[in-house]
Amino acid sequence: MHLKIMFISVSTALIVGFTGCVSKEHQIEFANAPKWVLTQNNEKGISGSGSSKIGKGGMSFAIIEAEANGRDTMTRQMQVRVTSMVKNFMQQTGVGDGQTVDKVVSSVSRQTASHDLIGTQRKDMWISPSGEVWVLMSMSDQSVLDVKNAVKSSFKNDDALHQQVEAKHAQDKLDRELERL
Repeated sequence: MHLKIMFISVSTALIVGFTGCVSKEHQIEFANAPKWVLTQNNEKGISGSGSSKIGKGGMSFAIIEAEANGRDTMTRQMQVRVTSMVKNFMQQTGVGDGQTVDKVVSSVSRQTASHDLIGTQRKDMWISPSGEVWVLMSMSDQSVLDVKNAVKSSFKNDDALHQQVEAKHAQDKLDRELERL
């Protein structure tokens, strides 16, 4: 029992010490970061930040990936479909004092978002001390209104219904690709 308490104490001290180091590194990494890197807020319209580590593909590749991540953040602000599943399994085996109980719990969650983003643009960019590119992607209030008007005008429109079917096919294809991973 005494050994168990000592093990828990040492484990707790290591976890606290490690967490303290991570927090200090995090504070140093983002000490001079613009506010939007952590909050993703922009005064007007819809915005989202995205990041990518600068690798062998170079700065241009990192910017493209960061912009895609920023648009993904914006899309998830507009609409997110969440599929979630939790499985519980418990079994008891043996007889008398030799009984054992096994319990397994698994949780799987997938989030998908699909939305047309018209008029997105990079408003700002910052490179962290560790070489990670951060971008702020934004849509102006006018672009948001344009999207809303396009949705209203396409309601019960045959061309719009065809586009919705095509979008559904594209989403299904993406789902199949994700399932293969």
